Amino acid sequence: MEVGAAALEVIFRDLRWLRLRDSVLEFSLLMNRQLDLRVEAQNLTRFRRNFRNFPSVRFPTPYQPFVRQRVMLESWEEGIPVGSLTRDDVPADLKRELAAVGVDALLKMIFIDNFCHADMHPGNLFVKVTGKDFPNIRPDKMIYEDIGDVVIVGLQKQAAPFQLVIVDAGLTASLSQYDFDSFRGVFAAVVKGDGNLVAEQFLHHAAANACSDRAGFRRELSKLVHVARSKELSLNQIDVGELLSDVFAILVKYQVKLESNFISIMLGIMVLEGLGRSLDPNLDILEKARPLLVRKLIF
Repeated sequence: MEVGAAALEVIFRDLRWLRLRDSVLEFSLLMNRQLDLRVEAQNLTRFRRNFRNFPSVRFPTPYQPFVRQRVMLESWEEGIPVGSLTRDDVPADLKRELAAVGVDALLKMIFIDNFCHADMHPGNLFVKVTGKDFPNIRPDKMIYEDIGDVVIVGLQKQAAPFQLVIVDAGLTASLSQYDFDSFRGVFAAVVKGDGNLVAEQFLHHAAANACSDRAGFRRELSKLVHVARSKELSLNQIDVGELLSDVFAILVKYQVKLESNFISIMLGIMVLEGLGRSLDPNLDILEKARPLLVRKLIF
């Protein structure tokens, strides 16, 4: 693949900005890490530590004496496939709670832990019943409190009727401090409705940038952000997956390449969006993310 990528860059000079050889090397490293079950065990241990005070989310427990490169023994987790709870006969309140827990978990991974499960599709999500009044009791909720520029995260203690079980932690994404600040800045700019700032963040933090029409890039992103914020990022009013696809199309059109982990997190949001839409179409992702963004970046 590396030879093929090098050949494409020689034959098609316009593709050089994509750094195809670098992408192939990143893909190779990613696949090799996923094939090493010791890495997944480490990921599960870290997720369990990060969510130890968030009882509504659960990860399998790896049994370290029995973890090898090709073999891993972990706890058996029973649960209902989350996709089966999107049916019309499932209470709407329960769907809303599930959607809120899932989005809270993803936002915590992205903005607090900087350690994100990069494969949160419905096949890796299960619901474990922990209370008799499953449809009627509210689970523990993550709460946020802003004090100056500091965000305090805690739990509002309530009986938890279910746990969201997240499995298959082989793929994860973390950002360098530089890229983390960029990602947070992009979200803050979208919350403010500042498309020009979104464009500047992308241009400033791009892994590769061959953009020759910065004004056009700013103009198209500004228009996209304006449309999104005029509707709010509520899933019944805007298709988040389509929105991010439009962002990617603009990035390719103007030859702006982002870091791979940056893109992995954006794709993770796209994957979870479909499930969120089926569970709670009124969920506003950006409003839920707002408390996690440093106040001075927003106001």
